Amino acid sequence: MHQLTGGRVPELDGLRGCAILLVLIFHFGYGIPGPAPGTFFAYVLAPFVRLGWSGVDLFFVLSGYLITISLAQLRSHRDWLRVFYLRRAARVLPLYAVMLTLFLIGVAAQSTGLIELPRLFGDHRQLWTYFTFAQNDYYALANADYNWISVSWSLAIEEKFYLVFPLLIAIGSKRALSIALAATIILSITARTFGGADWQYFFTLCRLDSLAVGAAIALIALRGQLAGISRHRLRLAVALAILGGAILADAKWKGIFGCFTFTVFALFYGAILLAALGFGPINRIPKQGIF
Repeated sequence: MHQLTGGRVPELDGLRGCAILLVLIFHFGYGIPGPAPGTFFAYVLAPFVRLGWSGVDLFFVLSGYLITISLAQLRSHRDWLRVFYLRRAARVLPLYAVMLTLFLIGVAAQSTGLIELPRLFGDHRQLWTYFTFAQNDYYALANADYNWISVSWSLAIEEKFYLVFPLLIAIGSKRALSIALAATIILSITARTFGGADWQYFFTLCRLDSLAVGAAIALIALRGQLAGISRHRLRLAVALAILGGAILADAKWKGIFGCFTFTVFALFYGAILLAALGFGPINRIPKQGIF
C-alpha cells in the first residue's frame, strides 16, 4: 500500500494512464480499421471499444480520492480552505484559460471566414457557460456542443466538487461526512431517473457518485484501514470479476442497469483503486485523526 504523505504514487499514475487510454479508444476506436461488422472478433471487441467512455468515471474516482487526501493533509494549516482553493485555482485555471482563449480566437476566425474548421469552432450556442463552468449542465438541458472545448464538461463537474466538498469537511464530523457521501451516491442515482441520456451523462448531480466513491476510499485510507485489504484478495477479485462482467454486459446490451449504470462503473473503478492501493509496496500509512 502506498504512503499518504508526499511524493508521487506510481499506482495512481498507472490508473490515470488507463483512464486516458480508455477515452482515446472510445473517441478513435471506431475509426481504426478492424474486423468486419458481424464477425466474431467484432462481436468480442465491440464492448471494449464502447467502454472507453467510462474512462471519465475512472478520472472522477481518482479525483475524489486525491482531493480528499489533499484536504486531509492541509487541515493542519490555519487557513487550509484558502490554501486549498488557491492551489486548485493555480492548477486548473491557467491551462483552462489558455484553452478557452484559443477557442474564442478560433470562433472569431471561423465567423469571419479566416478559417474553415466548423467541427472545432462552429458548434457553440452559449459561450457564457464556458466562463462559469456551467457547460455540462447546459449540455444536459439542451444537447451537447461538439467543438474544441466541449470536452471540458467533465472539468466543470469536478470544479463544482472542488468548491462544495471542502465546505462539507469544514462543517461536518467524521460520521456526518460518511453519511453525506452515501447520500451523494443515492442522490446521483435518483437524479438520473428524471431525464434522458444527455441529462444522465452531463448533469452535475447525476455524475457525483464516482467522486463520492473515490472520497470514501480516501476515508478508508486515512483511517488506517487499508492494511486489511491484502487479507481479502479473493473477495476483492470476486467483486472485480462480478462488476467487470456486469459492465461488459452493459456495453453489449446498452442500458440494462438503467439509472444504476454509472454507480456500477464507480464501484468497479473504486475496487480497482482499492486493489492498487492495498496491494502496492508496503509502507506505514499514517492515520489522519481529523477524518
